[in-house]
Amino acid sequence: IRALFLPACDFWILFRWAGYLARGIHDGSLTWSTGAMPWAAARESFLRVLSLIALNIPTVYTPSAPFNMLAAYSDASSTGWAFLVEGAPFSSQVVRHGPFQWSAHINVKETFAVYKLLEFLCPRLPGSHFRLFCDNMATVSQVNRKRGASFLSNLWVSKIIQLLKDYRCEVTLSWVSTLDMRADPWTRLSYD
Repeated sequence: IRALFLPACDFWILFRWAGYLARGIHDGSLTWSTGAMPWAAARESFLRVLSLIALNIPTVYTPSAPFNMLAAYSDASSTGWAFLVEGAPFSSQVVRHGPFQWSAHINVKETFAVYKLLEFLCPRLPGSHFRLFCDNMATVSQVNRKRGASFLSNLWVSKIIQLLKDYRCEVTLSWVSTLDMRADPWTRLSYD
């Protein structure tokens, strides 16, 4: 049915790629006018074409949980953690912050800040899908893979997973540059 929505030129590109792949599967090697192309590269290229074609197909994205229209940022520094939530369903910005009582690697502290953010959001909006932003690529990777790189990181990632299960929530954690990190000023507060 979706093929009916494809523009004619995109359909023929897809059809031609399917023929190339079928030939490559049949004889074990893909040969092109420019020479041999490895199977993995051909598969990636084919998937790229499919994704470009899919962008033209009118579909409605329906995640398994409703996506809340809020922006949530978590950050950590050597002295403290903070998160900022803005947008629906909250009528104004929500900011929480606190000091670190322990010393650890910054990746662990960033993962802890994500945990504190989800600890705030999940009980208030159970069954939701959250889009969160963090300026630490290691933390983003660890939370999205659901596996920490060290014992302490793994501890906080496992707590995040349990929290999401308990409240039937989903999370998409994305990287944002430090310049665009909205929660950064609150992590620099001194707690004397």
